Amino acid sequence: MSIGLERVGDRRNAAGDRAAALAAYEEALAIRRTLVRRDPDNIEWQRDVSISLIKVGDMRAATGDRSTALAAYEEALAIRRTLARRDPDNTDWQRDVSVSLERVGDMRAATGDRAAALAAYEESLAVARTLARRDSSNVQSQTDLVVSLYNLSSVASDAAARRAALSEALDIVRRLDGSGQLHVDQRGWIAAIEGELAKLPAP
Repeated sequence: MSIGLERVGDRRNAAGDRAAALAAYEEALAIRRTLVRRDPDNIEWQRDVSISLIKVGDMRAATGDRSTALAAYEEALAIRRTLARRDPDNTDWQRDVSVSLERVGDMRAATGDRAAALAAYEESLAVARTLARRDSSNVQSQTDLVVSLYNLSSVASDAAARRAALSEALDIVRRLDGSGQLHVDQRGWIAAIEGELAKLPAP
């Protein structure tokens, strides 16, 4: 039932009905919490709770409820850290940690806490680098690394750090574009990153 509710939420969100999407996601979350309470050792159910928390957080963030969104993201992160520690070789679970850290960083940045945002983005980047090195042919890992670098550049403390992050991201995107591996929705990344680099003072 929770899967069906999640799909309803996805459809409502795609249609722009955030209130209905949030209601569906929160109902799915409640069901999944109940399942985990019944069987705390069920790892997949724990991960399902974290997925619901991310979706609830996204809806809260979209409506400007940043504090509730942050709380949801941080709870999801705590669950995902626990799962990742259990199986360090599970790429999906490691990626879940990186994604959750990005969301936490986004909320910290949105509330003006640049230091906390930077810390979250740096940790997310460290995980993304590890995964990208682990499988250099994995396009998702490479694009995840680009996103992490871009996020870091948005809160980096000085122009040199921003330039380094953006330049590395641009190199990766150009390489992926040259090999025809960029998704059509990602082809605008080159211009976007070049635009951010152009805003920086000359080195």
